[in-house]
Amino acid sequence: HLLTEARIDGEFTDTRVQLQLQDEQPVKYTYQTVLQGVDVSVPAHGLELSPLSGEVAGDHLHGSFSINSPAVQVRARQLKEHAFPEQDITGRLLWEFTDRGTVVALENVSLKAEGLLADLQGIANVGADSSHVDIQAGFAEVQIAALKAWLPDEKPGPELASWLEQDGTGGSLNDVRLLLQGDPRHIPFEHHPGQLEIRADIQGVSLGAHEKRPEVHDLGAHLVVRNQRLNIHGDRGQVSNASIRSLDIAIKNILQPRLAVQGSIRGPASDILEVLQKSSLIPQDDEAAANVSMAGTVDLGLDLSLPLTDAAEEEARVAGTIEFEDVDLTMGLAFTDLSGTLAFSDAGIESEGLSARLHGSDFHANAFLLGDGGSRVQIRGELDLDAWLDAGDLWLAPHVRGKAPVSVTVDLHPADGTGQEKPLDISMESDLVDIALALPEPFGKQAGTPMTLNMHSQFLAGRPNTLSFSYGDRIFAQGLLDTGSGQFRALEIRVGDDRFDLPAQGIRVSGTFGQLDMNRWQDLLGPADMGGSLELREVDIRASTISLTDMTLTDVGLSLEKGVKSWTGAVHSQTVRGTFEYPLEHDAESIVAARLDYLHYDYLDDEFTFYVIPRDLPVLEISSEQFESNGLLMGNVSLKTEPSARGMIINSLAAEGDGYRLEANGTWDMDVRGIHNTDMALELAVRNLHDTLTDFGQETAVDKGKGVVSAELSWPGMPDQFSLESFEGTATLRLKDGEITTVDPGDAGRLVGLFNLAEISRRLTVDFSDFFSDCYVFDKIRATVVFKDGNLTTENLRFDGPSADMQIAGRTGIVARDYDQIITVTPHVTGGLPWLGIGLGPVGVGGIYILGKIGEKVGIDVDEVVDKVVEVKYHMTGSWDDPLIEPVAQKIAESEPLQETP
Repeated sequence: HLLTEARIDGEFTDTRVQLQLQDEQPVKYTYQTVLQGVDVSVPAHGLELSPLSGEVAGDHLHGSFSINSPAVQVRARQLKEHAFPEQDITGRLLWEFTDRGTVVALENVSLKAEGLLADLQGIANVGADSSHVDIQAGFAEVQIAALKAWLPDEKPGPELASWLEQDGTGGSLNDVRLLLQGDPRHIPFEHHPGQLEIRADIQGVSLGAHEKRPEVHDLGAHLVVRNQRLNIHGDRGQVSNASIRSLDIAIKNILQPRLAVQGSIRGPASDILEVLQKSSLIPQDDEAAANVSMAGTVDLGLDLSLPLTDAAEEEARVAGTIEFEDVDLTMGLAFTDLSGTLAFSDAGIESEGLSARLHGSDFHANAFLLGDGGSRVQIRGELDLDAWLDAGDLWLAPHVRGKAPVSVTVDLHPADGTGQEKPLDISMESDLVDIALALPEPFGKQAGTPMTLNMHSQFLAGRPNTLSFSYGDRIFAQGLLDTGSGQFRALEIRVGDDRFDLPAQGIRVSGTFGQLDMNRWQDLLGPADMGGSLELREVDIRASTISLTDMTLTDVGLSLEKGVKSWTGAVHSQTVRGTFEYPLEHDAESIVAARLDYLHYDYLDDEFTFYVIPRDLPVLEISSEQFESNGLLMGNVSLKTEPSARGMIINSLAAEGDGYRLEANGTWDMDVRGIHNTDMALELAVRNLHDTLTDFGQETAVDKGKGVVSAELSWPGMPDQFSLESFEGTATLRLKDGEITTVDPGDAGRLVGLFNLAEISRRLTVDFSDFFSDCYVFDKIRATVVFKDGNLTTENLRFDGPSADMQIAGRTGIVARDYDQIITVTPHVTGGLPWLGIGLGPVGVGGIYILGKIGEKVGIDVDEVVDKVVEVKYHMTGSWDDPLIEPVAQKIAESEPLQETP
């Protein structure tokens, strides 16, 4: 018997016991006592009660215990490690011993504890082989927060235990009724007779927010438990700020727990979205879904079947509807006025008549199931690209106009047999027929001209995803989406074909272009447009022509790569070939370096200007093995500069050709008004004057010659804006051992026109045909010339030669292209010529003959002046194209005055 196994320890008062013995064994007995704080334990069953108080009376067949025990602690170690809460117990416990066991009855037993008040009555038959109970209990009110202290340690399960442990748990169970009939060992009576029934009203239940669950509060429902089945029907409550309109929860068999939930919630879209994001409907690691936001009103209907244990054979089944009412939905694109109903289930999603607006344009969507168990969503509308780009504040916005019909298809595929998720297939198409793109080739198009734009992607949450684009049949793009943000991590834009070589990050431009106008692209793309996490990092292109500032490159290959501190690249074209390096930031340590094999650069006739602040330019270190510009040919060209407070210091500029070596330095300044000025000091070391002028693109009447030309020049504007009309300065000439021929140099240009040596030489050969023959040989040339106000002036340009000396003084109009110069010619004729002619034979005789010819030309009797020096002056006037050279004076002897020529 249960009572015979009990251990009792405590104080008994007013005790009376009567025994009837037979063979010294008790066969009948009666007893009566009062318990005062008695501890009772049944070790075999792990049961302890203390302290108990009350009156006990009985005999060998039956007995009773009138309980009046305040602050009783109960321990049932088979159910719970710690004691149940303190409780006050009153009422009567009656028992009777039979041959089949013990019958125990509860009579008006009342149990009172914090948050709990219960009335119990009933009867229990406890036998060795079987037991049967018939107990009813009533609870006027049970606080949910108090239940966690009464629940067994092992029975509630992790989800229920976690729920009850939340600090925010609140509410109560009211009017609780419990009925238990049958053998307790067979609860919940799945295969044995018996009945367990619990009914209760749930009032004001609250549950604080959790990372896996939104806040629930003020839940009202009715609970019914019948044996292994549980049902909850709710009709009020709040989930976040959404209202519960209906709720039915059922567990058909608590031994094989599977939760069925049917219900509907209405409320703010943001709160409904929170419900979805914090439920099993959306995986917790779905980062793309976490970036979705909604505003407006939404109705959510749910029909769920969820296993509550990992051992359940059946998988979760999910179905429901989402009804949108003028909802704003943002998931990369910002949709407004979303309305309609979307049905979802394990099989997929279905919808007809969903509508929304995107940047003021109407879009419509339908969804239907596919044969393979997946779903297809089709979206159609007309996208206002003006509004879309303006809203994104994109650099492209001012250059795009019009609306484009857009068709989007999204295919959702079920997981395969292994449970592996399959990616979403997303496709988009538009003919862009009404779109005007004011972009450089090959991207630009006029409205009314169709140009198909296609996009395709396979999207799978938790991994990088690629998007592929095509624009017409020549422009392609592929992008890599970041798993977290949904933004592009890498993008390649390719022209000509779709053979992508996607970079690890940033933008790569590649392929074969026709005409590429970099001037227009520079106007479109400012510095801010090239920044951000997705920035241009690689270029690998071919182009038939590339326009850059005033330069046009043909048959171009260009590669660029962005490094930590600079861009590095290589270029190959008919105009330029070499490598270069360009810094990302312009500071005191940044250097622009170029190492070129050749550079062929012709200035355009039309003036081309671009705005440059020289002090903002980095250090320049540029070299080219060959440089050619407008007929000017140079070799081993090098340039080194550095910024200064006023602009730029040109530390060195060097070049060389077959006949010369040029070295220069100077400054390029810009004042506060933005006015530029260039100052240069240069030295030209000439090995062959003819070859040097030829290399400079000047047809020349000079042959041979060597020496040095030094100059200090200044002109308004930038260094490349040098012009003969505007520059000022001085130059010093020191040349020797050359010839001035009579060969017509043709269109010699302004450099030769400054002195027109060929015209002077022709005049001398006419006047002194037998003396000068077809050229004028000089031993040396010395001069200092001044450039100012569009004129060249000199007072001491002197030619010393074996036959004659020549001096030029006066002005050359560089702007007016005219002359006003005095040319003085002094032939070397002396009194020693006659006997020298005899001694030298024909050559000497020729000299005397020449002298005679000179006399004839200038009106002098040779016999009278044979021992005198002849000096003739000419005045050269007129234009460069038609100069006029006239003799103006002659001098027969140093002691005689100059005679005017008749």
